Amino acid sequence: LYKIANKHNFSDFLYTGKSEYACHGNKKPAILADSVEAVIAAIYLDSNLEETKKEQQSELNKKKIEKINENEYIIIDYKTYSDVKNKQDDIDSCLQIILYAYGLETMGYKVKYCEYRYLNNRRKIRTYYSEDMKDKLLNKIDIFKESLNSGNYPWAKEEDSCTFCGFRKICRRKEENGTDTD
Repeated sequence: LYKIANKHNFSDFLYTGKSEYACHGNKKPAILADSVEAVIAAIYLDSNLEETKKEQQSELNKKKIEKINENEYIIIDYKTYSDVKNKQDDIDSCLQIILYAYGLETMGYKVKYCEYRYLNNRRKIRTYYSEDMKDKLLNKIDIFKESLNSGNYPWAKEEDSCTFCGFRKICRRKEENGTDTD
């Protein structure tokens, strides 16, 4: 995804906060990769699944996909940090790779499982791509679409996510939850 962002000069179009701008955040691989994911989601929400399929097929990062036999594939996402943040078969912490699996499935590929591989400590976190996991993903997508349509965005469960949020000054979390977002 980072390579796709570079190819299309995404860094020229990203707006970041002051501190991120000061350390060239618009050129960081993780931020650029995230921006490509956001564009794919925007294509899906703005047009339809067929357009999303076309875009994914033309720009798919082949290094994240392994063929394990004639008809099945796995998705791999390599992580360079040591802190293992993902949990096995957990839709919230594995949302990114489950979304990749769903995208591949819509293009006619059968995905058996998805895996985060932590390079620094050689750990692997595997999540099987089942009908149950797909249903959880589609539910998350529906909730996200409803939030976009209503303008009512739920906050992250993790309290420390407020530290980095650019909207913490206007967020209702403090009022509704008694949580200090400053």
